[in-house]
Amino acid sequence: MTTAYSQPSQAKQQSSRFYVVFQPCGSTAGWWKYFIDNNFGHTLIVKEEDNGNLIVLDRHQDILEITAYPKTQKQTLLNTLGKGGRILVVDRPLGFKSPWGLFLCVQSVMAVLGINDFLLTPKQLYKRLIYKYKARSYDNG
Repeated sequence: MTTAYSQPSQAKQQSSRFYVVFQPCGSTAGWWKYFIDNNFGHTLIVKEEDNGNLIVLDRHQDILEITAYPKTQKQTLLNTLGKGGRILVVDRPLGFKSPWGLFLCVQSVMAVLGINDFLLTPKQLYKRLIYKYKARSYDNG
């Protein structure tokens, strides 16, 4: 008997395109604002499907918001989400590794990308994606 965890599926091996969005701290940030860089207050992930449609996974304080958008709204969506912040393009297989302990915005992005490193802040995730996973900046075009 084969379980979903015993052998990786073919779909998991294929590389997917993700946009990891880093947003600056807003005026609504909580107590954790004192521990993070103001330019990296929040992070969320956008997955581009094979047909071009987009799925946004955004973890807020106590909710996980998942929204789908048609491919025709890609440019507008990424420009809106990335306004004042940064967007990295990451091409890697879909991961879904369980994060350790806390499940904050950083851990939700790490879970989707299959990253199992010890990271707490969006800035740590940003640096790790660039240096270890060779992510590149989104050029708004």
